[in-house]
Amino acid sequence: MSTVLHPVGPHEPRVYWIRRGVLLGGLLVIILLVATTCGGGGGGGSTNTGKKNTGTQSPSTSPSSTLTKTTVEACDPANLELTVSTDTTTYTVQQAPKLIGTLGNPDGPTCKLARSADEEIWTVKSGTPTVWSTDGCPTETQIPKSIKLPAGSTKQVTIFWNAKLRTSSCVEGDYAQPGTYTLDATIDGVPASHPLAVFHIKA
Repeated sequence: MSTVLHPVGPHEPRVYWIRRGVLLGGLLVIILLVATTCGGGGGGGSTNTGKKNTGTQSPSTSPSSTLTKTTVEACDPANLELTVSTDTTTYTVQQAPKLIGTLGNPDGPTCKLARSADEEIWTVKSGTPTVWSTDGCPTETQIPKSIKLPAGSTKQVTIFWNAKLRTSSCVEGDYAQPGTYTLDATIDGVPASHPLAVFHIKA
């Protein structure tokens, strides 16, 4: 203990105390550096761990991945019904009748009817002869692309007849004369049920 408190050597005691102070100071600096380095590494590690956890949780927060889209099948004409009618039963000469087709899906599943102008055939007859038809003739009415028919539902499609006679080659003639007329139709393979619609043209 006496040599620690009272250094022995060729130099003065003050020199030995200075050397000891320098050594102690250097040790303290080294200890502080080691402590700081270890503490910084630990903080960085916890930050990285947090980022990794966030990444692993992100896929489970997307509900859209579990959604499915239901496809509506095309209608089977055999499952559908078609009833034809007019907006009134009596017209005057040159008055344009509104022709109505009511499509029904009484028992089949929900389906989609793909409409086409070529597949919509409206026919007006006076007795046996056909006086007007859309078969093979262009129509002025714009045909929607499709009709969705839920089970047990009905949907209407309409077209106007300009009350003029039309030949089988689609050439228009004079206005239809007073008399009794019948309406028939086939829409996308679905024929109209009987009895057909009857209407009259009066002078």
